[in-house]
Amino acid sequence: MDIFVSTKGFRNSAWAEFSSRSLVTEAPSDLSKLKQGDTLWVLTLQNTWREMVLEAVKKECHVVVMSTLPNAREMETAINSGASGYCPAITDKDTLHAIKMAVTKDSIWIPAKFLRQLTGSVTELMNGENRNSDCAGLGLSEREADVVQLILKGYSNAEIAAALFVAERTVKDHLTNIFKKLNVKDRLQLALLVLKR
Repeated sequence: MDIFVSTKGFRNSAWAEFSSRSLVTEAPSDLSKLKQGDTLWVLTLQNTWREMVLEAVKKECHVVVMSTLPNAREMETAINSGASGYCPAITDKDTLHAIKMAVTKDSIWIPAKFLRQLTGSVTELMNGENRNSDCAGLGLSEREADVVQLILKGYSNAEIAAALFVAERTVKDHLTNIFKKLNVKDRLQLALLVLKR
């Protein structure tokens, strides 16, 4: 079951269309219907969203926090409270399904712009900004290693393309190859793998 907890006057039509087992509600008391393995989708406009996250986590449910104005501080609070996902409240049905797939597979889903910021922050925290992270021995081509270096700086695909004078599609192809070669799922895992070397 998926329970979407909103506030009066705020609705996303994709929530009700999400699945035949979706409940869209404004009543926090509906959390009593959550069972282990269900997913709680809670809007940050709901005053008690943090408490709802904690309650759902105790029940071993998956939790996605939705925001009308996503920001890094709120995302950090959501993830630190036990949520596995953080997304804009106005999200289409296909993206909701992608988020659900990620959080039910023990992954974390956050918007790409925050993932890039997080990757850059991890690099700084691990002192990677001040050294040239060594990609030797990873089986990457010289160009793939260049892409990795820019990812460690928190560059977006468009920024990498501009820096390397290639098309953005080429950057996406390089990323696909890098992730496959190194058996990682995203930029953050890639950064952690490279920086721990």
